[in-house]
Amino acid sequence: MNYRSFVETHLKVKNRAGNEWQCLCPFHDERDASFSINVQRGLFICYACGEKGAFPKLVEHITHPNGVEPTCVTAFLLTYR
Repeated sequence: MNYRSFVETHLKVKNRAGNEWQCLCPFHDERDASFSINVQRGLFICYACGEKGAFPKLVEHITHPNGVEPTCVTAFLLTYR
């Protein structure tokens, strides 16, 4: 599974423009898509709450919102890459 598959599975995608996808932000509640992710590079930013980063941070937040050991995130990323 790749970045695209993970995003389609775990986020509510509102708009796709090439590799730049607009989604509802997983870091806060919202009705309009302010979360932008590049599904090729694995980088994201939310223009509403300011969260930004790389794919591992997103995976960690979605799969273990209360925290997780980095080794678990690494193993998970190897599965989705």
